[in-house]
Amino acid sequence: MKNIKKHFHAIVLLLGLLISTNACEDLAFGDKFLQKPPSTDVTIDTVFSTAEYARRVLWYSYRYLPMGLETSNSYWNTMWLGNIEGLTDLNQDYLGYSGVNKVYYAGNYNAGTENSPRGTYMATKIRFNENETHMWSAIRNAWLIVANIDRVPDMDRAEKERLKAEAKAMVAVYYAHMLRHYGGLPIIDKVISPDEASMPTRATLQQTVDFIVRLLNEAIDCPEFPWHISEAEMSNWDGRLTKAGAMGTISEEQFVGVDLSMDNTFYKNNLFEDYTSVELNPYYLYQSEDWKIRLGAHVDVAFGFGKKFRVAPDVTAQYIFSDSYILYAQATGGRQANDFRRLEMVSPYGQSSTQLDATYEQLNAALGFKTSPVTGLWFNIYGGYQDLKNNLASAAIANYSGSYLQLLQGNMHNIYAGAEASYSYKDIISFTASGIYRDWKTAKTENNSGDQLLYYMPSFEASFKVDIRPISSVLINLGYQHITREKIGNERVDPVGNLYLGGSYEVFEGISIYVRANNLLNKDYQYYPGYPTEGINFMGGVSFRF
Repeated sequence: MKNIKKHFHAIVLLLGLLISTNACEDLAFGDKFLQKPPSTDVTIDTVFSTAEYARRVLWYSYRYLPMGLETSNSYWNTMWLGNIEGLTDLNQDYLGYSGVNKVYYAGNYNAGTENSPRGTYMATKIRFNENETHMWSAIRNAWLIVANIDRVPDMDRAEKERLKAEAKAMVAVYYAHMLRHYGGLPIIDKVISPDEASMPTRATLQQTVDFIVRLLNEAIDCPEFPWHISEAEMSNWDGRLTKAGAMGTISEEQFVGVDLSMDNTFYKNNLFEDYTSVELNPYYLYQSEDWKIRLGAHVDVAFGFGKKFRVAPDVTAQYIFSDSYILYAQATGGRQANDFRRLEMVSPYGQSSTQLDATYEQLNAALGFKTSPVTGLWFNIYGGYQDLKNNLASAAIANYSGSYLQLLQGNMHNIYAGAEASYSYKDIISFTASGIYRDWKTAKTENNSGDQLLYYMPSFEASFKVDIRPISSVLINLGYQHITREKIGNERVDPVGNLYLGGSYEVFEGISIYVRANNLLNKDYQYYPGYPTEGINFMGGVSFRF
């Protein structure tokens, strides 16, 4: 315990030195990038004004990453004796030769051997200090990336997200390494500014572990964080952190879990019946470099209104040929609560005289293929079958008092096929184009009354959108939306054809003004039965982002 306290005091001292010497927002360029003494000629603004210099901030942190279990016998830059330990939590500890053989391999590592000084027979930790490991300095630079990389004008969004994920994974690696020596650590989750009066207090061991896990999960959840270094990048970027590394994957990983959710709805009047819905989602997850497989099920139990016991699959499989060729399949489903948010999506004008049950997706089975032939360009082609119970639809109903929009429910299914293409270039321009065809069917009745559920169901949907950002504060978007309705007998509702143009200008950070013109082709169509859309129309406003 005395040794731990001693080293913790050393950490606090080092952190204090970092605040006084490194908190200055000045960095250096050239051959000695990031090692230039603080000055006034190079600032954070200049560093993050170009992609080349911004990357070097993160490369500085890479420079001091633990490399594996080293020895003191002139093999400082090789894993040499400790290859296998480099794949475990032992990582790099600057061990003496005898420390490796007499302590680690012999199983004698303990508090008494933790701080054997450099040069002693049983040395287990030599050079472990800020002057030689530079861990806190590297952590600061990683947080500089997270805080400032979005400002870089000549770097695309995908690389920015990747660098942020790498930086978080890197902070987690440094914290995990120090955790073995010091236990709980002060949690540094941002760039410390010079005007901050005090350091965070020392966290508990559990809080430190939770912090490490959170950082790794955030990195893992980043879609732009690659699973491994591709062959095309290997010559320049071999050794960079990857999603597989963040997940601790050597060859494969397996998980077993159960998710639980519950919905409770209570009404103050006697018109509708209260209900409770409980969903269990047991699953098994397998993931390797080439495969990602999830085997599970959605088990739904409803009490009160809509009392039912239902089961739907939760199965997905993905095979990665390479970084840019992915074959995937799915068989999924589950409960969809018809709350006010979903009712508004179906129709904001709809009414219902009876209580609506939840929609249940009994099956959504699909097979698809994704590919990225060039950087920034993705194609996705897919097809499948969908079976829906109590799906929502809307229809115009006429009676003695007039016409109104009625919300209806019924069982229906469809066969679908679609494709999507997207491209982005350096946050300057991006486009997305997609199309999907559906062939809807519903349960037949004596008078074919079930067909009325399909009048406004989309048989074909297509969209195209282009975003252009000539400068960082201005965004221009142009798009087109098309919807062809399902044909019932010889009738088909007029299609939707909305060509729109819009733009926004960020006046201040988080505050923007925007304008948009809709239906530029002045088409006559209806999104909802009985509610014709306006002709050419304009709208504008102010948006606030918190």
